[in-house]
This record gives sequence, structure tokens and C-alpha cells, in this order.
Amino acid sequence: MNFIDLTSDSEDENVGTSSKELKTIDSDDSEIEIINISSIKPSHGKSKSSTRLALKPASLHIGTGSDSEVEIEVVQMTPSKPRGRNHNVSHIRTPGPNSSGSSSSSTTKSPTLRDSTNHPGQPVSLPSTHVKSKPGPSRPKAHSDRSLKSDERLARKLQAQDQKEYQKLIKGITTKKEGIVFRTAINADGTLEDGSPAHPDDLARFEPWKKLFETTSGTQVKRFHWIVNYELEKRFQETKTLLSDSADAADDPTKELLLFHGTGTANIDSILNGGFRIGGVGSHRVVNGTMLGFGVYLAASAATSIGYAAGANRIFACRVFPGKITGDLTYAKTPPKTKDPLDEPYQTYSATFGPGIVYVVRYACLVLPCYVSW
Repeated sequence: MNFIDLTSDSEDENVGTSSKELKTIDSDDSEIEIINISSIKPSHGKSKSSTRLALKPASLHIGTGSDSEVEIEVVQMTPSKPRGRNHNVSHIRTPGPNSSGSSSSSTTKSPTLRDSTNHPGQPVSLPSTHVKSKPGPSRPKAHSDRSLKSDERLARKLQAQDQKEYQKLIKGITTKKEGIVFRTAINADGTLEDGSPAHPDDLARFEPWKKLFETTSGTQVKRFHWIVNYELEKRFQETKTLLSDSADAADDPTKELLLFHGTGTANIDSILNGGFRIGGVGSHRVVNGTMLGFGVYLAASAATSIGYAAGANRIFACRVFPGKITGDLTYAKTPPKTKDPLDEPYQTYSATFGPGIVYVVRYACLVLPCYVSW
């Protein structure tokens, strides 16, 4: 049987003896009987106006035959202005979520009590209740909503990070003035360093160098290294365009030469990153002499350049735009007057030297380096 055990108490009022009178609670959910509702009497020496209804904190037990219970905290507010405590608290136990009875909820409907002892025929309502239930399964919808909001916040954060990195990348590209921006190495068998097949465009770029190196050196090429330096590429193309557009500035405005340059291994990275430096021009010192004039020394024969590689197994393979070529050694031995190739009638000195033709290009901006190894 469902039952309620309520015991009255008050700090400033006399409480009468408990009666065993049973009353039925008006409730839509269950039939509940009241045991021990005590009459409340005014304190001696106090006026009737100070009389107030008070209930002692009590336990409300609703038995259902289930082992699972839910503890409900009931807050009893007094009808009149309190002088002591603001409220009384009752603890109510109701069937738990696994019970076959009515399900628990965050609020409990207040049943109506009729106390014929103190206020005959007047209903006394239990206050609204606050439920403090034992831990149970989470509500799926609330959990789903929280997860969705968390995912949205994470997505926005990742999007902001991606946008920031993208802007940084774009800024780096647009403001980059020098340095290597791309490089690849193609093996003699047409594969890349990781063994995958090279792109057809890269193979087409490598094939002329492979043929030229092997026919002029008698050595099998092992690998062609293609280097793209943004500043050097830009400088080379701009100078080539200026000379090509100027009348009589180039013997053949469309002609490029494929030439080799030999140097020690220690100089390779410096040349790839900053281009060639001409000794005796500006602040650059002369290293190997000026027998054939001032400029970058290059050869049509790989064998000639290998002799200057200082024992290394690589030499530079260079695209060269010679401009106007002269055979006047006296002219070649005079340093360039300015840094602008258009200020001179000739940009390159050429002569037969050793097994082939040697070119001395007087302006570094007319030479674009890559290199081959064997």
C-alpha cells in the first residue's frame, strides 16, 4: 500500500499529540494515505494573528514493490511571514525510473491534504517539489544537442585556422623575392628519386641535357636536377625580353644555348640560391683568373667543364641567352661598365678553347643554372 509519513514540528509553536486519523490525498497519480498529521496549536502568550501553519521535515515514502527509488526534496513554505527558518524541507521517495509505477520527473504534482483537526474542510496543498534523483541514463536529445554545438564550434575553429594558414601561404608567395621554390631530380631511367615515373614534361626537359652530356663527355649521366629559383627565373626572362625587343641587341633574339659550368661542390648551393657572381665586378673577388675576360665561364662540351669540377661528380647545366657575341679578347678583358646589358654592344665573348667552344657571359642575369650528376 502507498503511504506517507509526515511529522509536524515548529520552533516557536506548540505541537499537539499525533492522531492516527487517516485521510485520502487527492492525486491523479496514485492513492496515498496520510498517517500522523498532528494538530498545530498557537504558542502561549501569542496572539492568533501570529499563528502559522508549519510542518516538520519528514519523509514521504511511496512504496511500489520496486527496489529502485527516487529521492524527492520537498520545500514547505509557511503561509505567514516566518520569524525563524524560511522553510521546512521534506524528503519524499518515489518509484525510480525502472519501477513499474508512474515515471519520475523533475517536478511532482502537489497532492491536496484536508486537515479536519485545525482547518476543517480547508484544503492544504503540498508545495511544488524539486527532484534530486539518483544518477540515471542521460537524455539522448540533450546529449545530441550538446554534441552538435560542440562539433559546430570545432568546425568554425578549424575553418578559421585553415583560412589563416591559407592567407599566410598566399602572402609568402606574393612577397617572395628569391630562393628555390621548386626542385626535382630525374634519374637516367626516367624515374624520380622515390622510384615513381617522372612526368612527361620533366622527361622532355631532361632528354636534351642527357644526350648533350653523354655525347660531349663520354660519360653516362646518372641524374638531372631541375631547380626553379623564383628570382633567378624572373631576372633571366626579363633580361632576355629586353634584349630580344631591342634592335641589334642579340644575334638571334630567340636563341638560347645549353652550356656547362664546372666548379667545386662547395659552390653549388650558393649558385643555385643566388646565381653566379662575376669575379672582379663589384665587390666579388677573382678566383680563377681572367684569361678570357670578365664573366661567367661556360663550355659547350661537358668534358671541358668536368675538368673544373674539382673532383666532384656534378657540373652545372645552364640555360644561356648570349645576346650579341664578340670574338674580341681585348673587349672581353674590360670589365662591364654597368649592370645593364643594354649599355654595352656585346654581352658575351666566345672562343675555341680545348675540345670545344668556350663562352664568357659578361652578365650573370643571362645565365640560369641547373645541374647534372654522374
